[in-house]
Amino acid sequence: MASITVSPSVTTTYTVTVTDTNGCTNTQNTTVNVNGLTINANINGNDSICIGSSSTLTATLSGGTPVSYLWSNNATTSSITVSPSATTTYTVTITDLNGCNGTDNFVLTVLPLPTINIAGDLSICPSESTVLTASGAASYVWSTGATTASTTVTPSATSTYTVTATDAFGCINTASRTVVVNPLPSIDINGDNIICAGTSTVLFASGATTYLWNTGATTTSITVSPAATTTYSVTGTDGNGCANTATEVVTVNANPTPIISGDQMICLGDTATLNVTGGSTYLWSTGETTTSIEVIPNVTTAYSVTATDANGCIGVTSATVVVDPGTLTCSTQNFTAYLNGIGSVTINPMDISTGSVGACANITAEVDPDQFFCNDIGTHVVTLTVTNTNTNQSLSCTAVVTVLDTLVPVLNCPINMTLDCETFNPNAPLSNYGIASVTDNCPNGLTISEIVVSNINDCNVGQITRTFIATDLSGNADTCVQLINVINNDPFGPGDINFPTDVTITNCESTDPSNTGNTTVDTGQFDCADIVISFTDNIDSCVGNFQRTWTVVDSCQLITGTTQGIFTHVQNINIIVEVPVLTGRILFIFKEILQHVWHLIQVGQAPQVATWSLLIMV
Repeated sequence: MASITVSPSVTTTYTVTVTDTNGCTNTQNTTVNVNGLTINANINGNDSICIGSSSTLTATLSGGTPVSYLWSNNATTSSITVSPSATTTYTVTITDLNGCNGTDNFVLTVLPLPTINIAGDLSICPSESTVLTASGAASYVWSTGATTASTTVTPSATSTYTVTATDAFGCINTASRTVVVNPLPSIDINGDNIICAGTSTVLFASGATTYLWNTGATTTSITVSPAATTTYSVTGTDGNGCANTATEVVTVNANPTPIISGDQMICLGDTATLNVTGGSTYLWSTGETTTSIEVIPNVTTAYSVTATDANGCIGVTSATVVVDPGTLTCSTQNFTAYLNGIGSVTINPMDISTGSVGACANITAEVDPDQFFCNDIGTHVVTLTVTNTNTNQSLSCTAVVTVLDTLVPVLNCPINMTLDCETFNPNAPLSNYGIASVTDNCPNGLTISEIVVSNINDCNVGQITRTFIATDLSGNADTCVQLINVINNDPFGPGDINFPTDVTITNCESTDPSNTGNTTVDTGQFDCADIVISFTDNIDSCVGNFQRTWTVVDSCQLITGTTQGIFTHVQNINIIVEVPVLTGRILFIFKEILQHVWHLIQVGQAPQVATWSLLIMV
């Protein structure tokens, strides 16, 4: 018996020929079917996951009917769910009904989670804000609801903020930061907050690291000397950079104002009693501490007293006790007298005397002369006579009295006026529009001058300024101004212009405005206007249509760069040329010549008188 072993890769038919001993032969065919030629295993599923996530892998078989599965992790189901911690290759072997196997490999990539960082100021003071900025991913969602990389937070207390970040592969991670809200420092100001005027106090700040006073000082303590009750503030900053403010009111008590009363003029040998009020305790320059003292000075003497009130504040005053020996004296000082509103002034002996009024003698005093008027302006020598009526002794001395007039005249201007340029006469005297009047305590020699500044243009429009100056003999002066405004109440305008209408002329009549129409204006406006009329033609022709542009300019209204005062009008002028009429018996005319000539007429090139040479058969 003969046999062969075959391993065909595809279904194959084998033929055997058998020969017996007689030399006879026979042939037999057999086919070996090869199963699993088209079998193919395939794994499907997510080929990448984030670490900590899972993926479901499903195995399928094409080209056969699967009956069993064997995965590289020993699973025997068609699908497996895996959560590798690192990139892993999974293999599946599928066996079909014929016992044929199909195998596939699947690489599952494990992606790392994004590393999220949060940057920003994590230590703030109350009411402050900080910006937290996340990095390391593609998109962000904060616990505040923000979806941007940065979020601004203003926590009222220490708070933790979390951001959930997703990278470009969809992997998600979170990060958190705690923002510490530091308390504000407690600032105190110590020191004497009640002082007397003219003294100082030292204020001390505490509770912080650095300080800034509203005085600009940056020291822990400041020395202040306010003239009145004042509020001082200091801003203290601690080691965390947090700042708080405290204030202190320094009350300034006024110093007492002691007043001395009593005998301040005595005769030689007499006793003077001085009394003081205005304080709680007193110390006199004599060393006494009572409210009243008695003194017997031999000469004129000044006494001072220091008063202390209930607040401990101090005030000092003094009084002079004049000792009159009873001797008659006459001494003077020069004096300046000013005339009053009615032009007079009266002086008394006390104005020029520097001597004693006489405590120990009955003294009378007279000055001569004692009254002056406007015509006395200048210097005068006056005599002071003092008399002791007890002894009838008299003494005389002189002084120089200067009489001055310093009162300014009162000037009244005519009222401001507004005139129309049509009625205004620039050659008329300005007194027609009012004159100035003046009053003075010394009217003799009073003068009024007038300065005129005229800004009236050629159109009689503008302003006249009249400045009046009143001056008295002492040089005292008053000034007032009258303004005269000249305006045009009815300015020249389109309603004052008569432009010509459109016109048609024939056979090239004259295109002069005398024939086609002129522009005229209302001459009643010429007092306040300067009119110029002109025109321009857009073409120079005696055939067809053309436009004539009329321009009327009022130079009184012109403003450079504008069209104010410029009025225009377009007049259409149409010129018709009549075709000459031929008479007689015309049997034949050259058609081409006629058409050519008529064309010349239409374009404005034909002569006004046409002479035609035609071949005419009569």
